[in-house]
Amino acid sequence: MFIYKTIKARGPKTAFIVTMLTFPLGMFYLNRWRWALIYTSLYISIFYASKILLPNNSDYNDVIGFTLIAFMLMGAFHAYHIAKKTDFKHLKLSWYARIFPPVIFGLIAVMLFISFIIRPFIFEPFNIPAQSMRPTLNAGDYIFSSKSAYGHSKYALPANLPLWDGKILKKPPQRGDIIIFDLAKNPKISYIKRVIGLPNDTIQMLRGRLFINGVLVKQTKTSSFTLEEHGEDATYTQYTEQLPNGKTYEILSKSDHEPLDNTDVYTVPNEHYFVLGDNRDNSLDSRVISQVSMVHEDYIIGKASIRYYNVQKNKFTFEKI
Repeated sequence: MFIYKTIKARGPKTAFIVTMLTFPLGMFYLNRWRWALIYTSLYISIFYASKILLPNNSDYNDVIGFTLIAFMLMGAFHAYHIAKKTDFKHLKLSWYARIFPPVIFGLIAVMLFISFIIRPFIFEPFNIPAQSMRPTLNAGDYIFSSKSAYGHSKYALPANLPLWDGKILKKPPQRGDIIIFDLAKNPKISYIKRVIGLPNDTIQMLRGRLFINGVLVKQTKTSSFTLEEHGEDATYTQYTEQLPNGKTYEILSKSDHEPLDNTDVYTVPNEHYFVLGDNRDNSLDSRVISQVSMVHEDYIIGKASIRYYNVQKNKFTFEKI
């Protein structure tokens, strides 16, 4: 309730913070609807004018971003000045100014709930950054990962807060699951791959074919697949692969002579998992020991569960993965 009372009081510092968080609508909070409309109009004008007039590249995007942040700061300092010179205790507030504090308080509560309950422990959105999981997932797809599927380690928490060691409510991934994990060498980077090898398994690739515990994994050719590479179309072969537990999925292979198509025999250590991308010839995965290697269970932060936006179909889909 202290936060709510602080927001309701409309002190200068609170006005500054609220205006920054809700810009350009923060002036409604200070009973200044005209200024709210002016800042809204200017913000929209600056944003769209810059998009139309400036080239679309990262350097100019940085300039646009800094310009908008400077504009927000100007509005926030203006709000600070208004709050400092206004006696709100004796000012009759308009309806929109009266409802602003509970709305802001509610939004803060919702954001805290999402940040500290939903995202660490239940579901977290994840954007597919590359083509390594084609044809199952496309670069640009958005998915929900189930954070409770395998238990919770500190890597699922905001800023990797070290509240406990290891995992609580631990459940082992199943062969064929698509998992999201933090890279051991840099936990700020997350990868998404498919679980192929379980603890104590042996894994090897020979001429592009997968062997688990010395047994060749069944593949069935289904079709050809075209991917754009370096501005040109490249033809891949699509296969249906079936793991020993019966799990089936589609993979892509460019040829049987790519750099990762022939490997040594890997033995998966205890508490580790061997992962591969479905786009076998375009994936940094457990075959690349120097960068990814095998994944310790503590670094697994979720299971890919639902694709809610399909970039190829350009629509929200809510498909089970």
